[in-house]
Amino acid sequence: MVKKYETSFFSEIYNVKTAINNILRFIIDCAPQTKTEELSDLRLILSELMCNCVIHGNKQDLSKKVRIAIEIDGQLLTAVITDEGDGFDYCALMKKEGAVNLSSDHGRGLNLVFALTDSAKFNPEGNQIKITKRMMRNG
Repeated sequence: MVKKYETSFFSEIYNVKTAINNILRFIIDCAPQTKTEELSDLRLILSELMCNCVIHGNKQDLSKKVRIAIEIDGQLLTAVITDEGDGFDYCALMKKEGAVNLSSDHGRGLNLVFALTDSAKFNPEGNQIKITKRMMRNG
């Protein structure tokens, strides 16, 4: 059975923590056997992506929102995170910065997201990302 959760918040960094806590509560309710390490990874992934939406996408414009849709289907979690900004060219950033450029001020968080998920894809506009992650369970 697919379980769904959707939320949105205005583009203020403080709202990211509340949104993440609510999402993790939903995940724990749906999949109580999820490993602590997986929950920590999800907290890091969601934090990075939502902060990027607030800071880079919506430019901390309090009139703009970040939207998150989560689906859990068995052990597969899918999250779609969207901001109301103009987007960006992910491919150009990676060509400019390199796939793993740890000395750069930009792009490191996205490298982390790509490393911790099974897949991560931007929409053509660059203001939405869809991630999937297979969650490991205790037991």
